[in-house]
Amino acid sequence: MFHHFQHKSLFFLPIYCFFLLSIVSFSLCYFASSFTISPFTSQILPFLNTFL
Repeated sequence: MFHHFQHKSLFFLPIYCFFLLSIVSFSLCYFASSFTISPFTSQILPFLNTFL
């Protein structure tokens, strides 16, 4: 049962990584387009650097 769950998680791992990368790239494009909001961007950039 554990081996079946491990195989399933390995199957869903690339899908999860692709989903996460698409969310990160979308948020980066969104923040880049609204880069005029400098206080908000200066708060969010260290938050993003902890993940990258």
